[in-house]
Amino acid sequence: MRVSVIIPVYNAAAFVDRAVESALEQNETREVVLVEDGSTDESLEVCRRLAERYPRVALHTHPDSGNHGAGATRNLAIRKSSEPFIAFLDADDYYLHGRFSKAVETFRSFADAGGVYEGIGVECDDERSEMVWSAKGDGELTTMFRPLPPHELMDALLDYNLGTISPDGLVIRRSALWREDPFSERLRLHQDTAMIVQLSYYARLYPGHIDPPVAMRYVHGAGR
Repeated sequence: MRVSVIIPVYNAAAFVDRAVESALEQNETREVVLVEDGSTDESLEVCRRLAERYPRVALHTHPDSGNHGAGATRNLAIRKSSEPFIAFLDADDYYLHGRFSKAVETFRSFADAGGVYEGIGVECDDERSEMVWSAKGDGELTTMFRPLPPHELMDALLDYNLGTISPDGLVIRRSALWREDPFSERLRLHQDTAMIVQLSYYARLYPGHIDPPVAMRYVHGAGR
């Protein structure tokens, strides 16, 4: 399985090295596509150094070098990517070892699979971050609470009663995309939620590892 890992970058200078290196560690990663979204910190310089250091890392910016939000940034990264499978990773998060192993098995088992969804864990930077995350009430694992067949997934996502899917835990076939720019560019938040619900309508998504996690969300003071 040849994977393009999409990483949108905004004010993540302190974290993006770890994200990129965790993606490059996976045997299935053929390219990491960074799109720097007009950060106000040193993210662009850090991304440039990563692109110079690693041949599999490509760096892009928006044509006007401005800030366009996560939706437009992920869409641009998809257009710049080239492999038949696409995975996502936020710049302050990271993959765990063997992140794609179960996804590979699942795609082999189901020829009609348009994507595989898996769980992601959480790591908090400090006690305050842990308190904020705990108050949010999302628990230690972002996942579907039980494996669902593709035809039941969209209703479960809309009802929000059987869990949720993070982009960090998603791998999709490029051919499963119903349009070139699947992420809404009008929404400043939750573009990923809307995209995954739409994807579950257009493509057959199968469960991989819903527990244990395949990636970690890093909760810190600078995050949303």
